[in-house]
Amino acid sequence: MIYLGTFSKVLFPALRLGYVVVPFDLVNAFVRMQMFSSLQVPLLEQIALTSFLREGYFIRHIRRMGQLYHQRQGQLLNSIKQTLAGSLDIQPDQAGMHLIGWLVHNRDDRQIAYAAARVEVDVSPLSRYCLQTHQHPAILLGYTAVDEEEMETAVKKLAHVLI
Repeated sequence: MIYLGTFSKVLFPALRLGYVVVPFDLVNAFVRMQMFSSLQVPLLEQIALTSFLREGYFIRHIRRMGQLYHQRQGQLLNSIKQTLAGSLDIQPDQAGMHLIGWLVHNRDDRQIAYAAARVEVDVSPLSRYCLQTHQHPAILLGYTAVDEEEMETAVKKLAHVLI
């Protein structure tokens, strides 16, 4: 199994550092491939990130963000259940940065996302991520980069689109 990742979402987007976890027998091949595919490696950023990881700051950061995201997810769930009950079915999730809001009455998720954008609410239609038409239309709702006040405002705006 090969695992690819980036620090852009968990630290900050401008860092522009990623990583690859490969089985031991593939390490040399990946090192050789990287030598030929990358023109410029941000050495200073890699050194700083290495210290950040070794000294345990990254783990503390992840734990702190996990707690914050859990709180924000709860706020989003409560706000939707109070404001959009009957228009959007949403369930909690143990991890992640988004929740799926299942649209009732078989509405077109792309049209809903477009209408939400017109009132300055950013949601993604689930169908965008499907190869075939999904039987149950839904929208993806991000909650990690929004504070409580912004979230309440966005849910109220979304209510005008859905109700």
